[in-house]
Amino acid sequence: MARLSLGRLAPLGFLLAVAVAAPGAAQQSNVVSRLASYQAPAVVLTDSADKRTRLDALLAEDHPVILQFIFTSCTTVCGVATSTVLAARPDLAALRDDYVALSISIDPEYDTPERLREYAGYFPPDPHWRLLTGSRDDIARVLKAFDAQFSDGTKMTHQAATFLRAAPGRPWLRIEGLIGCKELVAQYKGLLSDVSHVD
Repeated sequence: MARLSLGRLAPLGFLLAVAVAAPGAAQQSNVVSRLASYQAPAVVLTDSADKRTRLDALLAEDHPVILQFIFTSCTTVCGVATSTVLAARPDLAALRDDYVALSISIDPEYDTPERLREYAGYFPPDPHWRLLTGSRDDIARVLKAFDAQFSDGTKMTHQAATFLRAAPGRPWLRIEGLIGCKELVAQYKGLLSDVSHVD
């Protein structure tokens, strides 16, 4: 399997080691959560297995969704945020095992399906996790739809954010900042509980 360059791998590896070894240790001092409504655009994205899928159709399926925006050359928040979701897998699955975790690249010109496969290889395997990329214009449409554009238009100002939704037609919970595993599971549980009360 191809490897990331040493310059990129070293800081990423350090972040992954911290996040996986102590997933509850992610800093939450600046975490802000709010409910929001988002409409995914009808764009076709490609996953790490070279499978094409329409994002709006994927999100219309009856599954809980955990969505994050990442880029594979990121050496700061992306690895930690991804590791948090993957480390929470046993607790998330115990609540409802059909959830989908999506990582959508904000750097599609670099993050080809091959790069996404390479990136995924540095994390524990997770059947719930799907990495997606697409054209620059389509990724821009997705970012706009989720109000996740960068402040100055460059990926380096990308902020950590996690989007949770219990079911199609339900509001999204937007979590800004690095959230820990326990809080992620608690928020997921709360959203599922709200849906069951409505049903």
